[in-house]
Amino acid sequence: MMNRLLLFIFICSFLSACNSTRNETHNNLSEDSVPHKGLTKSPQQSINETSFANKPESIDTVHDGWHLTMEEFYDGTVYKDKYDNGNTQYAVYALRINITKDGKRIIKDKVITPKSHSGKTDGTEFMFNNLPDVFFSPTTCYLEMYVCEPETDNCLGKILAFSPSCSVSEYYLTDCMGEEIDSSTSAISCFFAIYMHEISLPYPSQTVIDSLLRAYCAPALSEKLSHRRLTDNPIWGNGKFKPVWTKSLYFESVENKTDRAKMKFRRLPDTTLVSRTVYFQPLPRHPWVRLTDIGN
Repeated sequence: MMNRLLLFIFICSFLSACNSTRNETHNNLSEDSVPHKGLTKSPQQSINETSFANKPESIDTVHDGWHLTMEEFYDGTVYKDKYDNGNTQYAVYALRINITKDGKRIIKDKVITPKSHSGKTDGTEFMFNNLPDVFFSPTTCYLEMYVCEPETDNCLGKILAFSPSCSVSEYYLTDCMGEEIDSSTSAISCFFAIYMHEISLPYPSQTVIDSLLRAYCAPALSEKLSHRRLTDNPIWGNGKFKPVWTKSLYFESVENKTDRAKMKFRRLPDTTLVSRTVYFQPLPRHPWVRLTDIGN
């Protein structure tokens, strides 16, 4: 699975990425490094937590009035390596998050588990891929978070946006063009999430919006989107955008065309499928795409 750290590098050019102090007691367990595992639920008192192959991590960072602390803790679920008779165990960690801005509490002791993050109710089990990547704008603290189902490439990504002027917002990410992993769609869905959040705020920062548009869009499209808001936005067409629309978002390739993709979604709770065409130029480095137009 692609390294999603790269998806947000563009923000460093216009948002202030945190220089976080991360307490790492082990190498991060990416999906490439974690062995195939089977899931068991064990009583906490019967588990010696020091025996886990993965150890909890934490972040404590201060930047431009923001203060974020985030720590992993064991929630009682264990993954066991099926290929050494269960001798190697991996803890499933939940996250506890605290955020303040200029001394004002934004989030206090918010707990997010892999299950709550996935929103799945079908019994599918997930674990966090890594600690979330953290980025700040003057208005918002963004967390880019992924959970993955063991032994599969079934992962679910979201951007959580914490702003003093509104409650937490969730935006779903997609990194596929049809059935294939694709860096262009990853970058586009990240852009959509942050742009739509910034313009949704009661007092949007035009400086942040224009910087984001310059990073991702050709001049004509930047001008087209610069002063638009949630209602009848050119990206989504008719209606007032809601973050839940991103839950159904996916992309399909256009035959013999490398400069465009079909973007499809539902304006939930309306289940009617909407199709838009996104025109873009793939780039060899971040931000991976330059959007040139969006239309029917």
